[in-house]
Formats: sequence, structure tokens, C-alpha cells
Amino acid sequence: NRGVGHAPVGLSKAGVNGLYDMGANVWEWAKDGAGTSQPTMGGSWWYGAHRMHRDNDAQKPVDTAVVYIGFRCTSD
Repeated sequence: NRGVGHAPVGLSKAGVNGLYDMGANVWEWAKDGAGTSQPTMGGSWWYGAHRMHRDNDAQKPVDTAVVYIGFRCTSD
């Protein structure tokens, strides 16, 4: 609902669960890998809607720096 490319946090409409920005902006690095590659999860605007799913994953080299991979800050 926001077009193509990166979007500032809070710009999208809330999803059916009432949460904002829970997917489709960038792939997110996951803390599960070891060695020279790490998993990314989710999907991003770069790959299109068919790849935007929470269970979607892909291995990327640890030194990857691209516009469609990021991270999410969380706290308990």
C-alpha cells in the first residue's frame, strides 16, 4: 500500500493484526547462521510480492551490503 522502494517507519497502513511495518520493506538478517553465510528472512520490495512471506529465507554471504537487506531492533 505504499508503492515501490524503501519506506519510512510508520508510513504504511496497519495490517489485519493492527501492527505496522511487519514486512515487505527489506529482508532481515536472522541470528541463526554460522560461518561465511547468514540467513535472511521475510522478503523485500526488491523481489516483489511473491517472495514476501515470514517463512521465506535465503542464505547470503556475511559481507553482503545491499539496499534490500536490513535488520529489526527489538527489546523484551
